[in-house]
Amino acid sequence: LILLTSRGSASASEIVAGALQDYGRALIVGDATTFGKGTAQQIFYLSKLPAFSDAAHDPGTLKLTNSKFYRASGASTELRGVAADITLPSLWNESTEIGESNLDNHLPWDVIDSSHYQKVNMVQGLTAELAKRSSERIATNKEFVYLREDIDRMRKQQADKTVSLNEKQQLADRAQIISEHKQREQERAARKTVEPTVYDLTVKLAGEPGLPPATKQTNDVAAAGEDVDLDADTPPSERDDYSDAIVSETEHGEAARLQEAKDILKDYITLMKEQTNKPASLLAK
Repeated sequence: LILLTSRGSASASEIVAGALQDYGRALIVGDATTFGKGTAQQIFYLSKLPAFSDAAHDPGTLKLTNSKFYRASGASTELRGVAADITLPSLWNESTEIGESNLDNHLPWDVIDSSHYQKVNMVQGLTAELAKRSSERIATNKEFVYLREDIDRMRKQQADKTVSLNEKQQLADRAQIISEHKQREQERAARKTVEPTVYDLTVKLAGEPGLPPATKQTNDVAAAGEDVDLDADTPPSERDDYSDAIVSETEHGEAARLQEAKDILKDYITLMKEQTNKPASLLAK
């Protein structure tokens, strides 16, 4: 199993990812680490307390952090989250705003006694080779080249503690991003891509010989344009082009990460088969 995570993977999804990783049942692929939200809160209605029984107005509520999550290994998911076994390039890896560690009043990471559990170790010994093959693909994948360019731009923006209030400069910066996006789209249009063959497998079909007829891919990355915050004073035509460029590049980057996770899974299956087919004398070594 390949589990694709991001810096936005939080709370319950981190518990699942941590459990699968501890048991050795899955390879965690994605951002360097998940969000790190490893605590639980409880709401207390102050009006129910004796001290506020005679209050003329509703005294409100109090939210208290009263517990933490721990993995089977004993490590907390708080603050550090779940680290990926194989890290993919991502804008969120460089963000100084996303993650529990960037929030006020987070609790410290700690470790308690491990649970008694039996590790399956279905990924043991394969991670290094899988990471090597992934790095080789990423180095030559044009979409990851574009993504690294966007990451470099983001790093510079975060390092720069000033913002120009000059309208011409702001419009010029946006125009450059729009121009780069158009150049990338031209390259993508000229690029010869081979669509993967997709088969819809159901429980019923799994028991029949052979593969069912090929079908269309249905799990493309959805658009996320609603989260883009644009300057309302920017002319509509330029604002739309800028918004389209940001949303489109985000989608291409996420699609590349999703495809790389699939490619890692294919490598994973291949290596597992090679191990299974090795003579017992070689496995002993």
